[in-house]
Amino acid sequence: RLSVYQRALKLLKEKNLVYEDDGAWRFKVEKGRKLEWNDLVHGQVEFTADVIEDFVIVKSDGYPTYHFASVVDDHDLKITHVLRGDEWISSTPKHLLLYQAFGWDLPQFAHLPLLLNPDKSKLSKRQGDVAVEDYLEKGYLPEALINYVALLGWHPKEDKEIMNIDELVKEFDLGRVQKGGAVFNAEKLEWLNSYYVSHLEDVELIKAASKFVPKEWILTKEIIASVKNRLKKLNEIRELVDFYFELPDYDKELLKWKEMSLEDVVSNLQAVAEVLEGGSVMALTQTKYEGTKVFESALAGLAEKNGKGEIYWPLRVALSGKKASPGPLEIMEALGKEESLERIKSAIKKCAV
Repeated sequence: RLSVYQRALKLLKEKNLVYEDDGAWRFKVEKGRKLEWNDLVHGQVEFTADVIEDFVIVKSDGYPTYHFASVVDDHDLKITHVLRGDEWISSTPKHLLLYQAFGWDLPQFAHLPLLLNPDKSKLSKRQGDVAVEDYLEKGYLPEALINYVALLGWHPKEDKEIMNIDELVKEFDLGRVQKGGAVFNAEKLEWLNSYYVSHLEDVELIKAASKFVPKEWILTKEIIASVKNRLKKLNEIRELVDFYFELPDYDKELLKWKEMSLEDVVSNLQAVAEVLEGGSVMALTQTKYEGTKVFESALAGLAEKNGKGEIYWPLRVALSGKKASPGPLEIMEALGKEESLERIKSAIKKCAV
């Protein structure tokens, strides 16, 4: 590729538009010239060459600078539109000078607003993640990232927030790009990602989420269904489902709902166990058998008699070992009858210690 730049440099030498300076080659800037272009975002932009010094186009090691290489490459590749950040506006006059020196047609320029932190400083690695890979590793879906980033500094006609890539391609128009910087709102991205996660088919979500849990953990549709609406980022999946694979050690006091006594906890869990032993639990995703309906009805009857919190809270804690988790019915559908019974009986024993 260096030979291409060498030939371009030779052309400028022949036109006496460059000179050597300590082994490097500088472009001669003709003072007083007016440099202007119609930017597709900012409109008419004007500079005077008086503010530009003779600038290096080939360094002393023989390698071209960005200014020189980008102009030569874009011309060779027949680039018609150059879209880049606002910070490059001040460099564009140098590129205009080079295009004019070669006698090449100018591409159309569009300088896009910068991405900013909430404090309006430029988005940078020092203040957070900026690479797409960083967000993918945190469990953001590609569809959510594309949707979110496309709407930074640009908006469709109807100000929609959820747009797939086909809709974005169809509606994108440089004329709707704003001139000011766009604030990167991490909370908004997280909300958008949770929307895409909740709308994934269970099979697709299992495939995507499995990368964030140990290989020996088998995520089932029932497990995924129980946490799907609580999942904002895929890297949260491990903490949300870990109790399915290993019940954490918890304090028996957690089993108590408000002012309940441990004796009441034991009594209610025993009543639930008796109901469960005589019934069956099936996934909501499947057709329910009569036994499942009988179990849920009986459980609801216990809650009506003894208090909803007094039945469902200790049951949920017994099944999950956590203060916050899916509801007990969802957990039992994922665990199955035998494992659910074992955990309930284990909680009863814990209260006796």
